[in-house]
Amino acid sequence: MARLYVGIRKNLAKLETDNAAEHFLQILSIAPKNPEVWLKLGVKSIAKGDVDFAKFAFEHAEGNDAIDALLSALYLSRNYHGASSK
Repeated sequence: MARLYVGIRKNLAKLETDNAAEHFLQILSIAPKNPEVWLKLGVKSIAKGDVDFAKFAFEHAEGNDAIDALLSALYLSRNYHGASSK
């Protein structure tokens, strides 16, 4: 059931781009360790100008794309020493 819900919310996020962040948050409420969704949520947050939340989201994502995105967000916020070591 959870997989179906996640799939539906991902599709809704693609269709309703203005409300994509809300759909991603709904996914994370039942699947909090979903790195793909954290990355997409961070990208949406950057687009809306919320760099602080984007950094938070990128820290929860995984992989090279997440590291690149986090470094970009840190650069945007001029917080070069804020990256947490994992």
